[in-house]
This record gives sequence, C-alpha cells and structure tokens, in this order.
Amino acid sequence: MRLYKYDFVRTVAIFFVVAVHSLYFVDQSSTACLWIYWALQALFLTGNVLFFLLSGKFNLRERTDDAGVKKFYYNKIRNIVLPILIFFLIRSFYDLYPSISVSEFTKYFIKNSSYGFASTEYWFVFSLMGCILVAPFLAHAFAKLTKFEQKTFLAIGLAFNLLTIVAENAGYSFRWGYLFSGFSFAFCLGQYIEDFFTHRNKRILAAVSPLCLIATVLLMNAGMTSNITDVSPIYTILALGVYALLLFLGDKMKPSKLVSFIAKHSFSIYLVHMMILIPLKNMLPIFPGAPSFLMFIGVALFVFIASTIAAFLIDTTIVEFAKKLFDRLFKRFLPKQDNKAA
Repeated sequence: MRLYKYDFVRTVAIFFVVAVHSLYFVDQSSTACLWIYWALQALFLTGNVLFFLLSGKFNLRERTDDAGVKKFYYNKIRNIVLPILIFFLIRSFYDLYPSISVSEFTKYFIKNSSYGFASTEYWFVFSLMGCILVAPFLAHAFAKLTKFEQKTFLAIGLAFNLLTIVAENAGYSFRWGYLFSGFSFAFCLGQYIEDFFTHRNKRILAAVSPLCLIATVLLMNAGMTSNITDVSPIYTILALGVYALLLFLGDKMKPSKLVSFIAKHSFSIYLVHMMILIPLKNMLPIFPGAPSFLMFIGVALFVFIASTIAAFLIDTTIVEFAKKLFDRLFKRFLPKQDNKAA
C-alpha cells in the first residue's frame, strides 16, 4: 500500500530535479540574479538527498528469510535495472540520431551504460545501484541500531563529510576513507531518520534549515563549491529539514490523484527529462535580468509536464511490456509463495 506522504515527497523531489536543470535559463551575469540563482539551486538540489533518503527508507527494510532476499533482488532487476536499460537504449538512439549504424549504436550503448552516462544526469542510478546491491545485508544492522548507535552514526557521517568538504575546498586531497561517504550516507539515514523527527527536533530543524540555506548560499558566493550542495553537513541538515517539512505537509493534506500519478512515474520522469530539456537549451535564448526567471519558470513547467506525459507513455507501453516478458521468463525462479506478489 502506497503512503501518500511519500508520494508527495517523490513528486516535489522530481520537480526539484527538473527545476534545477532548468536554471540554465536564469541570467547569471547580474549580481542580484546570481544570488537568487544560488538560493534556488541550493533548494532544488535537495531533491538528490530526498531521493536517497526515500531509497534508504524502502530498501533497507529487514528481510527475515532467504525468500525475501530473492524477491528483493528480483524486484530491483524488474523495476529498476530493466527501466534503466530501456531508457539508456532510448537515450543512445536520441544522442546518435540521425547518423546511426548498428555497430556504432551497440558500442555507444555498452560504453555509456558501463560508465559514460555516469557523467550526465544519470549519475544518480550509478550511485544508487551500489547501495541497493548491499541493502539486504545492511538492513539487518540498521534495523537493530540502538538510539545511541543511530545518533553516533549520524554524528560520524556529518563529521567525516565536514572534514572532506573543508579539505577539498582548501585545495587538498582528502584520502581518509569511510564506508558510508557520499550519498550512501543519506541512503542509510533514510532507514531511521524519521525517528528523530520528534516534536522538539522538528522545531529545531524548522529553525536551523533556513539558516543552512543561507549559509550554503554564502559559501557558494565565497567560492566553496566542491560538494557544498550534496554532502556537506550544513546541506544534509537543510535536506533533512525539507524532508521533514514535506512529510508533514503530505501527511496533513488531502491526497491528490495527480500527485500520486506523478510519484508513480517519477523514476521515468527523471530518466527522460533531459531529452526534452536539451533541445530547448539549443533553441531558446537566455533573457537578461529578471525576465530570465520567467523563462526559467516556463521551461521548468513545460519540461515537467512533457516529461510526465513521455514517462507515462513509455512506462505503459515499452516498460510494462518488458516487465511482463521478464516475469514470463524468470518468475518461475522465485519461491512459489512469492510468485503472485512479485
């Protein structure tokens, strides 16, 4: 059963992803516009953290038997890997068109599916898959953490990321390792972070999050751009505040079928949206000054709506067909009691 508050978070998060890429149309030559650009960029980039939190929330559920682990991997291949490969095929055709040969297409697809697309907006899936592969094993550990261990894990992660950010922005290579560095830290937090959203902690987050947004913008203005809007402790706290606020709003508001519809197709919206935005970057001008924000709003809304429609069409035709074919070929390998639920 889908909980609406998480659908609401997914919908806002995927809009943030589209919006942050649409900021291309904001005029950055004006000082006033640049400050607003930084503020919007800092806010919208929390969408990355939101998706890792949600992924950890639902993938780090403890499974009590081998059948549950088998079903987990089956569902991830069916519902995540399969759509990724389909959209990678579409993107490969998109990038090469109209000069396409079978050999060139095959090489391009293999190369970019292996590593090339990791330098594009698809970096998220390359990072996420590593977390998902180990999720069933990590789930046992994180399900049994005591309150003290939860707080300690949070503190260690924030402290490590702080050291990383300070060193990298000072021009040094930080070589100390940590198993849960980068966005894997947010992924693991997703399993238990809601336990910290007590009434007192919500008030603290509500007070601190806007300050974290201001601090992030000031740091960006000071030239501290290395990882400042992804894994810095200040930014993590900002993202947790946004996450808590969205969960609260989603829990209080009347459920919307449109929001749930967008949430259902959010992964495909993410996979397709740049194929709609890229031509607009080549066609549309960047207006000077304040009018550039009107262009940004118009492009963001257009790309979001068009991506939702495209995602729905691809999901209900190509992706659903591939999933049904996958079930016919591999469902028999699941334990019998799980065949209906898979």
